[in-house]
Amino acid sequence: MEKTKPWHNKETKTLIGIWSEDEVQRELESTVRNQKVFQKISQRMWELGYNRSPDRCRVKIKKLKQDYRRLKEYNKRNGTNRKTKWHDALDAVLGRRAEHVGRSVTAESSTSLLESVMSCNGVEDGGDSDDDVLSVSIDNADDRSRTRISSPILPVTLPLSPGLSSPASSNITAEEPRPTVPRVRGKRRRGHSNHIDAMREIFLMAEEREDRRQRVQQEFEERRLQVLQELEHSAGIREAELINTLAQFNQGLLSVMGQLVSVMASNHSPQPPP
Repeated sequence: MEKTKPWHNKETKTLIGIWSEDEVQRELESTVRNQKVFQKISQRMWELGYNRSPDRCRVKIKKLKQDYRRLKEYNKRNGTNRKTKWHDALDAVLGRRAEHVGRSVTAESSTSLLESVMSCNGVEDGGDSDDDVLSVSIDNADDRSRTRISSPILPVTLPLSPGLSSPASSNITAEEPRPTVPRVRGKRRRGHSNHIDAMREIFLMAEEREDRRQRVQQEFEERRLQVLQELEHSAGIREAELINTLAQFNQGLLSVMGQLVSVMASNHSPQPPP
């Protein structure tokens, strides 16, 4: 059966080449049920001399994508740069798609961050917790109000104008503007990055469950075909035995009938005169 037939390097390279075409990628991204797309891939494979069903092409592509993502996560966690045989070919497609998704996620995260800042403006004096904001304080103070730098009101002495003679007008007090320390939200950004990693893990788990489901379905279908073949084989054997039995019965019946005819003929033969 097809399950026992391994994928050779040239066959896998041909499959990746067809799957990575821009037209095929657009069709895969624009359709929810992509069975017809994999039928086209299977037809292209057949035209190039490789006989693979659409389901086997789908399972192989998902297995390659799963191995690529697992190795990429492993390299990210351990700081390594391991590569598989098909890493560069897959990265040309999946890496480009990840960058596109990353730009979309960054835009969404920027919007959500702006909304969170706007929602916090009403309670700015209450302070933020350490889980949301990087602490910027003076003398290890926990209150955010201490992070603000207040400038004292300093008298500014201006020279007397020639037309002014009053001592009260010799000193004019001016208030300098208060500088504001910018709020740093590093931890919230790190939390958003962790959220993206968690979503990626959930996506990989869902894809792995789908792969297992398809493998179980494929094994069930292969087992069903095997049982049908065994039943057909058994039915053929029984039919051959029945035909053989009937042939033996007919042969025996003809033999008995022949003996009976011989006896009847001998009984009706004329007797010679005495």
